Amino acid sequence: MEFIEKLLENLSVKMGMQDWPELWQGLIFGAILIIVLLILVKFIKWIIRPGKKNRGIMINGDNGDLTITLSAVEEFVRRILVDFHEASLRSLSISERNNLLTFNVVLEVIPDANLIPLRDAVQDRVSNGAKAQLGIECDLRINITVQSMEANEQKIAKADRRKVEKLEEKEMKTPPYQAFENDNNGENEYQQ
Repeated sequence: MEFIEKLLENLSVKMGMQDWPELWQGLIFGAILIIVLLILVKFIKWIIRPGKKNRGIMINGDNGDLTITLSAVEEFVRRILVDFHEASLRSLSISERNNLLTFNVVLEVIPDANLIPLRDAVQDRVSNGAKAQLGIECDLRINITVQSMEANEQKIAKADRRKVEKLEEKEMKTPPYQAFENDNNGENEYQQ
């Protein structure tokens, strides 16, 4: 506080404010104090920020970028979790900080699930699959949160089957990808 008083005293002498009423000096002191507090709050938020939340993953390439949306990653993780009858995906978020990509996976599990082996198996499968199928080359961390342990095993299996069936129906409705081939003259043409 003494530092700020000396600063204001120096400012008032340099700006010729020693003759100003105390009200104006108080207003300027308050404005300076608010600005300093705002800068301090922004700095603290910047330091403790959890990382940038992503709506997808961007993979850089030589001829352009590939963006994998959050919903596509969710479907990918959901398909992996179909093999785990004791767990079901509730939600997924992605964050990135300092070249570390983090999947925050929230699960619902049955009450008698063995959590540590389940965590290890899910982390391995998601990590290996993301690197092999999604082409993720940066460091990957998979945080798993168990949100509920009240689920019924048959209910989870039925819900997962339904979700996978919906995904497969959606895939069948979308038009097939076009194949890229070279013709005899070295020119590129698309074919279905």
